[in-house]
Amino acid sequence: MATKLTTEGEALFAEGNITEAKDRFLAAVKDDLKDKEALNSLGVIAFQENRNDHAARYFSQCLSIDPFYLDGVLNFCELLKATDNLGGAANLLEMVAESSDRTG
Repeated sequence: MATKLTTEGEALFAEGNITEAKDRFLAAVKDDLKDKEALNSLGVIAFQENRNDHAARYFSQCLSIDPFYLDGVLNFCELLKATDNLGGAANLLEMVAESSDRTG
């Protein structure tokens, strides 16, 4: 469930105000370390800024909270694809499938 800060960040991001959006997402994560939406959004911003190591960390944190969070899985796969790490993307999808087998 998105917090008020995350919702504000998403609106700012949609308006193209990336700096303020990033500030809201960082504040959201500071308030709630398990805000997967904010972590995913920080990953997207880092990816857009070509800060791929940061993006990978944010996406990893996001998916450690919820390995089935579709936006996080897809965004992390996009990062891995863009960095020519298709094996990493395949491993990520395999991990999600294995987690699904254990929980379902």
